[in-house]
Amino acid sequence: MNEKKVVLVIYKEVYWGMFSLRLYLVTGKDFYFALDIPLDKVISTDSSCRVEALESVPNRLLTICRQTGLDYMYSHVGKKYPSRSAFFKTEDKGVQTYVKQLSDKYLDEALRLAHEADVPVFMEPRHEGVLYFKDVLTIELSAAEVSMKFVCHDDRIDYQLVFKDGLVPTTHKTAVISHEPSWIVSDNRLFTLGKDISGKLVLPFLKSQTVTIPMRVKDDYFRKFILRNAYRLDIDAEGFDVEELYPQPAAFLRMEHGLFGKYTMSLLFTYGRRTIARNYPYKRMVMLEDHDDGVRFVMTHRDMDAERRSAEYVYGTLSMPAEGPATELIEWLGTHNKELTGHGITIEQRMDKVYYIGDVVVSRDDKRAGDWFDVHIVLCFDDGLSLPLVEMRDAILNGVHEFLLPSGNWFIIPDSWLAVYGPLLLFGHKDSHGGLRIHVSQRGALETAESDAQRQPDSDVGDQQPFCQYDLPKSLHATLRPYQADGFRWLVGHFLAGEGCCLGDDMGLGKTVQAISLMLWYKERCAMNVHEPYGALPKADETGQYELFSFDSPAEDSALPEPDNIFSEPLSEHGNVVSAQLSDGESFKPILVLSPASVTYNWRIELQRFAPSMRVLEYTGTTESRKRLRRRIPSQDVVLTTYQTLRNDIGYFADITFGIIVFDESQQFKNSDSQLYAAVSRLKSGHLLALSGTPMENNLSELWSLMHLLCPGLLGEAATFRRHFITSISNNLGSEKTMMLRTLTAPFFLRRLRSDVLDSLPERTDEWVHCSMSEQQRELYETELSCMRNLILEGKANRPDTMNVLKAITRLRQAANCPELLEENVPSGKMEAVFERLEQLWGTGHKALVFSEYVSVLDIVAREMDARGWHYERLTGETTDREGHIAHFQQDSSCQFFLISLKAGGVGLNLTEADYVFLVDPWWNRTAEEQAISRALRMGQQRGVMVYRFITDDTIEEKIVALQNRKQSMIDAVLVCVGNGDGPPFPKIGEKRS
Repeated sequence: MNEKKVVLVIYKEVYWGMFSLRLYLVTGKDFYFALDIPLDKVISTDSSCRVEALESVPNRLLTICRQTGLDYMYSHVGKKYPSRSAFFKTEDKGVQTYVKQLSDKYLDEALRLAHEADVPVFMEPRHEGVLYFKDVLTIELSAAEVSMKFVCHDDRIDYQLVFKDGLVPTTHKTAVISHEPSWIVSDNRLFTLGKDISGKLVLPFLKSQTVTIPMRVKDDYFRKFILRNAYRLDIDAEGFDVEELYPQPAAFLRMEHGLFGKYTMSLLFTYGRRTIARNYPYKRMVMLEDHDDGVRFVMTHRDMDAERRSAEYVYGTLSMPAEGPATELIEWLGTHNKELTGHGITIEQRMDKVYYIGDVVVSRDDKRAGDWFDVHIVLCFDDGLSLPLVEMRDAILNGVHEFLLPSGNWFIIPDSWLAVYGPLLLFGHKDSHGGLRIHVSQRGALETAESDAQRQPDSDVGDQQPFCQYDLPKSLHATLRPYQADGFRWLVGHFLAGEGCCLGDDMGLGKTVQAISLMLWYKERCAMNVHEPYGALPKADETGQYELFSFDSPAEDSALPEPDNIFSEPLSEHGNVVSAQLSDGESFKPILVLSPASVTYNWRIELQRFAPSMRVLEYTGTTESRKRLRRRIPSQDVVLTTYQTLRNDIGYFADITFGIIVFDESQQFKNSDSQLYAAVSRLKSGHLLALSGTPMENNLSELWSLMHLLCPGLLGEAATFRRHFITSISNNLGSEKTMMLRTLTAPFFLRRLRSDVLDSLPERTDEWVHCSMSEQQRELYETELSCMRNLILEGKANRPDTMNVLKAITRLRQAANCPELLEENVPSGKMEAVFERLEQLWGTGHKALVFSEYVSVLDIVAREMDARGWHYERLTGETTDREGHIAHFQQDSSCQFFLISLKAGGVGLNLTEADYVFLVDPWWNRTAEEQAISRALRMGQQRGVMVYRFITDDTIEEKIVALQNRKQSMIDAVLVCVGNGDGPPFPKIGEKRS
């Protein structure tokens, strides 16, 4: 019939009991196949009949057959041997075992592929070149069922392998062609013993139906061979005791070293003396035991249901991690220790260190002594150990999670402890009794030092305690909004507690009027020498605002009960100091208000408006005029002066004790190394109050400078603060040190956003205007950029002068902004974009504020406006009659534009006639930009405000905006806003916000 077909032939090799496979193209005859040629040689021919025969053969099958050959084994395993014969004559058992395992794996895959592709399989031909149809092998993929039979005699043990289908290998032509996985040929059958049952089990029965085991070698034979397979097969034992056990498993968790520095946790079960993993593949375990009366088999049957329940509970209900850091696994074990114990699951640690697993009860005892708290915190462990918390001080402050207990076990310090106890341990002074002393100003550390059970991990540390109910001053000529009245009471609370504080409300929320309310309250209390710490709230009008023009006495039924004196009962139920009495006969001392020169005028106007009863002295002018004014200071209620004047006259001011000192725009002395900071630090006062919409502009050092002045010691010394806070928070805003710092400073900051407290806030829209450089401008910028790169590269060998680097950065900014700043007659893409929008406003009823950091940019804008005949006003550091320029812009409808430099007009201006704000160039600090915008977006504004931010693409200005975002993220992480705001009020680059 001459049919062409592909067949698979199994050949026995001469080495190590191996078999190899070959594929042949054959021609069908009457009752046999004639072998034509090995298939790997057929591949190179073009015969159409041969190609057709190959279509049904998987390519993988041809590859595997090659891999079973001796040449392949030598080329891939025996390269270190000089020849193939030398390789296969090696007596290295390890090499022989590896090669045989590799061969068995390939053979198993090939047989399964041949069965799937319907390729006939033969043993090697009896006659060369001929395969008889009757010799084709039938492949049985289902495992043959076998059992082991043992008959014990006095002098021997007879052992048989019994096939359930009656097969007796000695009565058939049988060969074991692979061991693991096992494949056996018996006559025309090709079958397997199944998973994990070695073909070696059949080898002893190829020549004999029964294997006799002398008693002298039975132990070795059984233990080294029989027991390897006994737990997989049924056993029929005559003359043996066969004990079958059905014990309950003892479950336990094992923690041990894993890979790559991690640790693993696994569930295991103990049955008597045997321990198995959860994924153990067999349902029973077999042991052979010697007794005086003989040998017996012990079969232990697993309780699969009990194991499944334990696994579902551990991995499902408790969500046990399989691997991770030691701290994570131990914390999980400690959290679920009682639950595991209740389910009878124990814990085993196989590691170099033994970790404590159990509960820790925190015992705390606080006592107050004057301005100090004595705090004793003791940790009580389940094993009876008691340890003062201060023993773990270094570990907690350094973020070390592992602590060696006196018992020799290691304790994993919970993550929450770093935030809960960190402030207390950092600022507390250790005493000789294992306790800590902490000042009352650092009570934020006390408020966090509570047990984990009591502490809500997601609570907001910035939530303020209820404001105390103090009477507003009767001489205040103002109607305060509810949030302003709350701010006044918060200021009074800190005044009575003897603590400095910072009112950090958003720009335009009336920080000045809240501070003036405190000044009037202080003056009235001193004049009346009143001892009652509480009074009634004023009545609210129909709009919900407090009407303060009525001087009627508060109703008796609205008075609140008087609490105990602060010195006898230091803390209220909320943990805040709430009251104190002025000393009998205490006299009023003048109030000092420090502010930038641009804001002094505003203070004078606001005091005349809201506190006309106050005698105000403006301490400014020449040196001679200031000397004449000094004699009037003792008779004044309020003294207004500038920071620069204070620095010049600190020798005089340092000798005066003021009743209150107000630091307006307190960011002016953010540098603790500056002469101004040294000057303000020398002032003496009963109370310090800082006002700033931007209490922290650039970095955490500024926060320390302010708090060190207001509450000395709150944040420790500068070096301590730098080591424990600045480095940690700068690297990770989400660290526990951030929460710790917020906790400490939150009681002394009141920070509210306009969007949180004003219902009638004007609509604001922000738009980023992306400007492209002109071709000449881009060439100029690239030239400047190249110069800066060269400067940096030179600095690797010779450290560049800082001033030169700063100068190079400035030139880059100027080139991106307006090349004319570099005296280059090159068109500016940004200036074109600015005037495109100004042109749209000209002749309309809108007014615009144009801000720039560079006065020279304003000169360029002014020159162009002059050429166009536009009316405008200017305000820079050289402007003398500020009030006149402001009034002209506000009152003259034809004056549409106000050109303002950042330093001169960022604060102290109320320009509500403008409803457009142009920020020509990005500044290093986003809050400074917000202050500029707030000149127009504030109470009294009747229209929505449109804010344009101009940025030149592909320049250093984009880097500045990215830096702004990073700074603002730090500010928002540390300073908490009281209100409903979810985040900063600043739009991100590219975002439009209404």
